[in-house]
Amino acid sequence: VEGGTQATITDSTTLSLTGDGAILAKVDGKYYDLNGNVDSSQNGASTLTSSADLQAGGNVDAQDAIGYYVTNGGKLIHQGTINFDEPSRDNIGVKINNGGTLMSEEGSNITVHGTAVEISGSNSLATINNDGDGSTPGVTAVGAVGNTNDSAYHVKDQASLKLTGDGITQAIGTAHGILVDGASSITLDGATLDLYGDGTDLSSGNGIENRSSLTNITLANDSVINVKDGYGIHSAVGVSSTNASTSATINVYGSGTG
Repeated sequence: VEGGTQATITDSTTLSLTGDGAILAKVDGKYYDLNGNVDSSQNGASTLTSSADLQAGGNVDAQDAIGYYVTNGGKLIHQGTINFDEPSRDNIGVKINNGGTLMSEEGSNITVHGTAVEISGSNSLATINNDGDGSTPGVTAVGAVGNTNDSAYHVKDQASLKLTGDGITQAIGTAHGILVDGASSITLDGATLDLYGDGTDLSSGNGIENRSSLTNITLANDSVINVKDGYGIHSAVGVSSTNASTSATINVYGSGTG
């Protein structure tokens, strides 16, 4: 889907990752001619609305694969499911690059053993609206011991993340809610990061793991971080914001720290 095209994948579609490095669908705001050159006169706001069921796991043995790749101002309206249940294969549910947008609508689900959503690209801003009912996780990452990058959102390479919506982002095992890994800014605007769930899952990850010591982290409009045995915010530096409406709650349920 490129060059301002609008496309839809219906809920009768099931797609499986079968090849290493595969991309099931790409949403690109740029337009490319038959030789692969960009024709900027036909660039536009490409949008893919997908209710498809994406799978990787079980008998599907893909590695370094991506469900949806959203780049150059493209937008993904996600209404379906992504279920990558095979651990330690370095697959990514949604990769956002250079100003892509993800709208994860109520009733949709992204569950990945590893990284659910990766955001990258110098000076790009990914706006993710995780819509939901306030009780059911819409984006979930399941971490494994030894996998240091497992996270619901991995923000790197000078990218920025703004997370909004009533939906819950969940991280289980060693996965972090947000892994800050060279990001420019992080904003939680009324969002919820849940690393506790119903208390039965093992969870040692951190709500925000500030690996790159970013100070520009904003928690606004009653955002919530729930942790079990990890940290609400794990950071070697203090965080600051010029936003006067900054407000958040960090709840610690196990042996963790706010």
